[in-house]
This record gives sequence, structure tokens and C-alpha cells, in this order.
Amino acid sequence: MTDGPSGPGGAGAHREQAERPFDVGLQPERTALAWSRTGLVFLVGALLAARLLLEVVGTWVLIPVAPVVLIAIGVSVAGSRRYRDQHRRLTSGAGDRIALPDGALPALVSALTAVCGIASLAVVLHLALR
Repeated sequence: MTDGPSGPGGAGAHREQAERPFDVGLQPERTALAWSRTGLVFLVGALLAARLLLEVVGTWVLIPVAPVVLIAIGVSVAGSRRYRDQHRRLTSGAGDRIALPDGALPALVSALTAVCGIASLAVVLHLALR
């Protein structure tokens, strides 16, 4: 039997290598799931805040909620893209030195968390003093 495209060394073998997990502990996969959960939490939190504050603030609540929803979707997409890029680098066999992703996504999530926390505190204080 001859080695075809899916035999040893063919395109099928390369595809199998690229699809297999890099780490037995699945650390990159767990990290990708964590980014997805983070985006989902921001999305649910923004929609819940909109639902609860709609009676108090009215439709003005959509002004701060809309960007948070868009950023939450962006965090999920960026986390998925980050995983694909890192998985491709790790399974390519390029060597021992792999470039790490930048810190823009964690910085964005930290800033968004701080802004949402400050906004929540402002709403609670406003409702308490009313």
C-alpha cells in the first residue's frame, strides 16, 4: 500500500497533528473556555443591568449597556482567536521559543470590570440617597 494524502507524512497527518491538543492537561483549551465564560458573564451582566435599571433610568440605560454588550462579544471573539493563534503556534513545531500574546485583552477586561464596578456603586448610592 502506498502513502497517499492521508498516509504518513501526507496532508492528513499534518491535519491530525494540528487538531490534536498541544498539552495533555488541556491548559490552552481551558484558557479559551475561561475567555468565553468571561465574555458571557459580561453579556449576561449587561443585559441583567439593563433589565433592572430600565424602570429607574428608562431607555437611557441603553447608552452604557450597548458598549458593554459589544465589548463582551468582542472579548469572546478575541479569546477564541487568541486560542486558535496560540494553538497553531504550539503545534507547528517551530521550536522551543513561542511568542506570547500581548496583554491587551486582559487589560481591556480589567478596565471593563473596574468601569462596571464603579457604575454599579454609583447606581446603588444614587438609589440609596433618593
